Order: sequence, then C-alpha cells, then structure tokens
Amino acid sequence: MEVVRGCFDAWIRGDVDAMFALIDPDIEWHHDPDDPEASVTRGRTEVHEMMTHRWAYLGSPDFDVESIEDLGDEVFLDGRYYLQGVESSHLYTLWRVVNGKVARVRAFWHRDQALQAVGLEQAP
Repeated sequence: MEVVRGCFDAWIRGDVDAMFALIDPDIEWHHDPDDPEASVTRGRTEVHEMMTHRWAYLGSPDFDVESIEDLGDEVFLDGRYYLQGVESSHLYTLWRVVNGKVARVRAFWHRDQALQAVGLEQAP
C-alpha cells in the first residue's frame, strides 16, 4: 500500500517525476466506462500526456483519501476530489502493484462498480 499511497500523493501534488518513479513503464490506466473520455491509457508517456491534458483544463485536484484497503491483488482507494468551480465527487480506484511498481490503475465513479471489478459485493 505504500507504493500506491506514494504514487497517489505524487499525482495529487502534480509531481510527475515522483509519480513516474513508482509506476511501471508499461502502466495501464483504465478510465471509468461512464467517462466521456473512457479509454485505456498505456505507458508512462501516454499517462503523462493524459495528466497534463486534464490538469490543463480542470486544474490540479485537491483530494481527500477516505479509505485505502489492501484487497490482495489490488489496493482499493476511496477518495473525494475537489476541482475549482465543480462540486466535489467520489473517485474509487483499484491499483495493482507488480514488482514494487504500479502496473495498473482502474478508476470508477461508482463504488459498486469498483467492488464488482474485484469480485466483491460488500464494502471492504
């Protein structure tokens, strides 16, 4: 969970160098299926471009982690983010760490979708 927390904190700070030190070069970043830009972003370069693009039009988010749970193969992170001029919202993410690096992130707007993605129906 330390790798996930470190990567996530770096992402929130906009510290790309610190974030990239903790992610696998072949990372997969899965966006929520309901996201207008729903897709899979692959590799450090594409993740960097995606983050830069989102921060440019949304601003750097402020984020409160409400819970973080080790689910074995993945880490479940439940948080609330805040953007300028936008009502706060929850974001649920599943993080897979392989060999000490974040190899995959899956983001969901709905808690039940995130839990179903790892075969859970109840909150961890």
